[in-house]
Amino acid sequence: LKLCSLISDVEIPWNLLLKACIKAKDYEMVHELLERIQLCCGFIDSYSICDILNSCLNPILLNVGTQAQAYMTKRGLISHPAVGNCLININSRCGKIDDADLAFKSTPEKNSLSWTFIISARVNHGHPSEALDLFKDKQWRYTSMNPTTFRSALKAYALMGLVGEAYRLFLSMEEVYHIEPSEEHYSIMVEALGRAGMFEEVLEFIKGIVPGKLCPLIWRTLLLSSRVHGDMKLAKYALDKLLELDPGMYVGCWIEIQNKIYEFVSNEELTSEVSDKLAEIEENMKELGFVLNRSLYQTKMKAVALGLISFPHGMPTRVIKSVGMCGYSHSACRFMSTIIERELVVKDPGSFHHFKDGKCSCKDAYGSQSRIL
Repeated sequence: LKLCSLISDVEIPWNLLLKACIKAKDYEMVHELLERIQLCCGFIDSYSICDILNSCLNPILLNVGTQAQAYMTKRGLISHPAVGNCLININSRCGKIDDADLAFKSTPEKNSLSWTFIISARVNHGHPSEALDLFKDKQWRYTSMNPTTFRSALKAYALMGLVGEAYRLFLSMEEVYHIEPSEEHYSIMVEALGRAGMFEEVLEFIKGIVPGKLCPLIWRTLLLSSRVHGDMKLAKYALDKLLELDPGMYVGCWIEIQNKIYEFVSNEELTSEVSDKLAEIEENMKELGFVLNRSLYQTKMKAVALGLISFPHGMPTRVIKSVGMCGYSHSACRFMSTIIERELVVKDPGSFHHFKDGKCSCKDAYGSQSRIL
């Protein structure tokens, strides 16, 4: 960078500089370079734009991604398929499903990856029926499929309670498409069966999993399902298995505020501001008929409280959980969304939940009944 001060802006190899900074994970310098490129109208190609966008999957760099998107729109680079795919992916991963949809529609030359990203976006944001329509459309357009697309389709079937369809698709992965299921595919089948309360079938299915694929995610999924259905004996069994594989597991939740990450863990002391906001939320929800259990104050509630006192009125509040959301937590978020006058977005390992005006984008899938065909 010191050498660059000796030559004019038009002679600086911006693409090479950006790649070097991203390789070194110097994201602050990436931000500075992008600002300088914009000021001098420097040239960077679509692949460098993709590198910048992919680096912005880190939540503390969303502002850089927004700047990169504005730059490429101005320079007419948005029509490039690779850039369009990056935009679909980053907007979805950051909880902006409407922007992901717009990026998909604005990509003139859609390829197989475009469809994979939008299908994943749809199911992760609680629109499983639309995701399956897109999946079937992709099957008709492309002969080749990939593991990520199957993950999304299986998840959609699980959310809709279509256990039979999920199992047939799972079997077709190897039999028809010659794709070996991963730990994640197995865990989604456990979720599909668990949502239906088919716990005997779940345990039989787990017995058939190759030992090397029996990962913590599978037991974490079973733990959540058994808690939702109130089977505490099975929940304890799943927790014991999980701790055997992942003894360092802890419940954590975090929120990004002005490019800084705030993490909350269980049983920690809170600032007076956060405590006061929690008390205010508790009182308002009590007036609506929902009594918060103080012993169940979760890390998510603490993160939400911090977001409410940190973000401007009406601005969406986004938090991320390290474990799945239980039924009590989901109900609390629905009630909370009626009093905070803003959208509350909660991402757990499985999907995004968009809460607004007492409703969730998942359409209360926790209470849905499964249909076995």
